[in-house]
Amino acid sequence: MKFLLIILFLNTSCAYFKIIGASKKEVKKLKGPLSYEFVDTSGTFLKKRHKGFDRNKNLVVKSEISFKGKNSPPVERLISISKPNNNINGIDLLMPTKSEVVYWFDGKKYLSSIFFDSENREVRAISRSEESEWNKTTKRKVNPSRKAYCFFSQVIECVRNSGFFERARKSRSGSMNLEIVWDGYPFFNEQYLNNKEDLIVPGKFSFVSKEATGIYKYSLDVDGQVVHYFIYRDEHVAKMFWVAQGISQTLME
Repeated sequence: MKFLLIILFLNTSCAYFKIIGASKKEVKKLKGPLSYEFVDTSGTFLKKRHKGFDRNKNLVVKSEISFKGKNSPPVERLISISKPNNNINGIDLLMPTKSEVVYWFDGKKYLSSIFFDSENREVRAISRSEESEWNKTTKRKVNPSRKAYCFFSQVIECVRNSGFFERARKSRSGSMNLEIVWDGYPFFNEQYLNNKEDLIVPGKFSFVSKEATGIYKYSLDVDGQVVHYFIYRDEHVAKMFWVAQGISQTLME
């Protein structure tokens, strides 16, 4: 495990270091779609991620993962949507509404759709594939008036919206409790997680340290594992490490 950790931290692209001294003009480029080198135990991929707001002011995150190479077909496509102004104890939080992920494994298509039903206070996850064992609907009760729910795909935006980054930077400490909703359930869980049956799990997002000008390190403790994030200007992921799964995500030029 220690050997793997060393490899992941050494395998850091030039873009991570260049962003530290980026001018205001260069920072503006980060507003648009970002490209990352995504590495897991199955190989190295290109991940493109875009975020923005729709006409109803909902946060929308879209991402696509594909093999590196011209006209390479995607192996994963994701879209997740959350609405603003979910106020809990005076803290503004995003509220997940819908997430949809499509995977392609060995030429087969797998679809996961997650819906938040606020009226009935439940989350429904619907999965579909060519293999009948995956065709099912899972339901979980939620309590949005007392707990902060975040899609895993939007955890940084969710934390930022609460104002946590600014508070943590100033005090050089702090943590916040979250309920993490796994996009891609149950396929994502089957591939990466210990608690494979859990659609929603408790997590803790914590301040770790200042790394460089504008870049701070945070950690997400979830499912008995730790995901490390290096966040630039309280908004952009410069790098992410999920050591237990051999995953890294590095901002590209």
